[in-house]
Amino acid sequence: MKKVFVKITWKSAELGGRRAAPEGASYVAVIRFKGQSEADWKKNAWSLRLEFLDTEENKRSNTCYAFAGFLSDTAPSELLTPDAEFELYEGNRSVAEVQVLLSNRLIDQLVAHAA
Repeated sequence: MKKVFVKITWKSAELGGRRAAPEGASYVAVIRFKGQSEADWKKNAWSLRLEFLDTEENKRSNTCYAFAGFLSDTAPSELLTPDAEFELYEGNRSVAEVQVLLSNRLIDQLVAHAA
């Protein structure tokens, strides 16, 4: 799974989102890219796995950070570029907005440089 680094902003329950951010180290949701039509989304929906950073800030804020990647190797990972934006869905409900901060290539370069 190719991973990117993302910023997640959870929507409040009042705005149709969740009562609280998911608990646990990871979370899987269907995503919808900004500008993707309803018809295209229903035909071409993809699931994304989020692996949350284990920080106190992530646990107590409506904004958190995670590594993310598609569950399927055939998913359009080329769409997960820096500044790409999409929403996380639970059924037909948008529960969070997500922005890609770092691409897989940049993460690999940082890891190689740190080694």
